[in-house]
Amino acid sequence: MSDLEKAARDAVEAADNTEQLALIAAVLKVQQLTQHQTAPVAQRPLQAHPVGTYLAGGCLAVMALIAIVGIVLLFILGLAVVAIALCITLVVLVICLRMLQGMWQDMQQPRD
Repeated sequence: MSDLEKAARDAVEAADNTEQLALIAAVLKVQQLTQHQTAPVAQRPLQAHPVGTYLAGGCLAVMALIAIVGIVLLFILGLAVVAIALCITLVVLVICLRMLQGMWQDMQQPRD
């Protein structure tokens, strides 16, 4: 092999190496560009919620529930008192009517 052929082969290899280096440089440039485009998402710091707020809210909810149950119980108790009063009134009315019926029958009988 002559020097001229060796030089031609070396030139071809150098050209191939240059193309490969250009491709590698292009890939590296693309990687750099894509890394710069994806900015990290800033995370919000965790907020500590005060436990006292939740405790106060729970206590208020329990107190509201107790108040509602108390109002409902008082309403039912009131209805029960009204029902008892109505029953007593009806019993007294029946007794009065039976007495008036007996008096009326006594008045209708002839006196001897």
